[in-house]
Amino acid sequence: MNTTRSSDIKANSPYSLSFILFWFALYYAPILNFYLPSTNFGPGIPDLGFHELILILWVLAAFIDRSIKNLTRRVHTPWITLLGIYSFIVIISVSWSRESYSSSNIRDLFYHIFVPFLFGYASTFYTLNEEFRRSLVKHATVGCVVLSLLGLINYITQYGGKIDEMRSAATLHNPNALAIFLVLNIPLVLYGIYKNVLNRNLGYLALIIILLGVLGTISRKGIITAGLSCAIFLVMKRNYKILLLSIILCALFITFSIGIEPIAKRFDEKKINEQIAGKWNMTLAGWNMFRQHPLKGLGYKGYYNEFGKYFRDSGRLKYDAHNNFITALANFGLIGIGPFLGIFLLPLKYSLNILKYFGRAISTDEQMRQLTGIAILIPFMFNAWFAGDLMYMAVITTVFYTLIGFFCISTPKSLPVATTAATLK
Repeated sequence: MNTTRSSDIKANSPYSLSFILFWFALYYAPILNFYLPSTNFGPGIPDLGFHELILILWVLAAFIDRSIKNLTRRVHTPWITLLGIYSFIVIISVSWSRESYSSSNIRDLFYHIFVPFLFGYASTFYTLNEEFRRSLVKHATVGCVVLSLLGLINYITQYGGKIDEMRSAATLHNPNALAIFLVLNIPLVLYGIYKNVLNRNLGYLALIIILLGVLGTISRKGIITAGLSCAIFLVMKRNYKILLLSIILCALFITFSIGIEPIAKRFDEKKINEQIAGKWNMTLAGWNMFRQHPLKGLGYKGYYNEFGKYFRDSGRLKYDAHNNFITALANFGLIGIGPFLGIFLLPLKYSLNILKYFGRAISTDEQMRQLTGIAILIPFMFNAWFAGDLMYMAVITTVFYTLIGFFCISTPKSLPVATTAATLK
C-alpha cells in the first residue's frame, strides 16, 4: 500500500508545532470556534472562524516543518491518489457548473476539499510512528468527551422547549453532524482501551459519555451507527461477553425510551416511512440528473442548484440530496464517482485482505489498526448514504481522512516479508 524510507520515520515529533496544530484543529478548534468571534474583513471578503484560522496555521506549519527538517520520505498509496483525483475533480467541476470561482466558493473549496485532502496526506506520514497514534487517540477521546458533555448540557437546557427542537448539537450547529463526528471516533476509544493507551476504567467511562452524547442528538443514523461501530469492533475482537452485555443494555434502553417523547417522535413509524419515501424520491432525482449528464455530471453544487426543477411543489429552489453517493454521481458523473467510491472501498478492501490473508502472522498492533479502520469505515459509509452535505464539512472530512490514514495504511515493517502487491489487491 505504501513505500517509505525507514530513515524518515523519526523525522517529526508528536510535539512539533505542526502535529500540535494537527490534533488541535481536529478536536479542539471545532469546540472553541463556537465561542470565539470570526474575522470581519468587510463586504466581498469571506470571514474566517477560529477553526478555519487553525487550519491555515497548520498548513503553514506543516510546510515549514517539512522544509526545516528536510523530509525526503515519500508515501505512495493508491488511496491518496484517488483522494487527490476526487478533490481535483470537485475543484475543476466549478468550470462546468452553474457556479463560479467566486471568493466564497474558493473559500469553501479550500477549507472543505483541499485542506481535508492535506490532512489525509499528512496522516500517512504521521502513522509511521506509534507515538503519533497514541497521542491522536488521547486527544480524540478528550475532545469527544468534551463535545458529548456540551451536547448533553445543550439537550438538558432545552427541556421544556419544543419537542421537535430537543436535539443536542453542542458546538457543531447540527445534531447529525455531532452524532457522526462522535461515531467516527468510537473505534478510537475502543482501540485505546484494548491497546492500554487509555486507562481501562476511564476509557469505558469516556465511551459511555460519548454514547450518551450520540443519544442526546436523537439522530437515528447516529444511534444506529454507534451500535454498529461497537458491534463490528467487538465481534472482530471476539469479545462476545461485552457484546452480549451491550445488547442487553440496548434492549433495556429501547424499552425505557419508548416513553420519552422526543425519542419516540423521532422513531415514529409514520414519520420514518414519510422520510424514507421523500429521500427515495430525492435519490431518483439524482439518478435522473446523472442520466442527463452521465460523463461529468452537473458540476459543483449541481444537485443543490437543480433541486427546484425536480420538486416544484416543495417550496425550495435549492436543497441537498441527503445522500453523498447520489450527490457525487449527479455532480461529477462517471469521472467522479469512481474515485469517490474508491475513497471508501479501497481502504476497506485493503484492511479486510490483510486480516484475511495474514491473520495471526501480523502483529497484534497491526490487527488492531485494521480492525479499527473497518469499524470506522462501514458506519461512516452508512452515514454518508443518509446524511446531507457530509463530504463538504471540513470538521467531519478532516477527521475521517485522518483516521483512514492512521488505521488503514500499513507500514512495510508491520506486514510479513511474504506480502506482495498482488495479495493485497
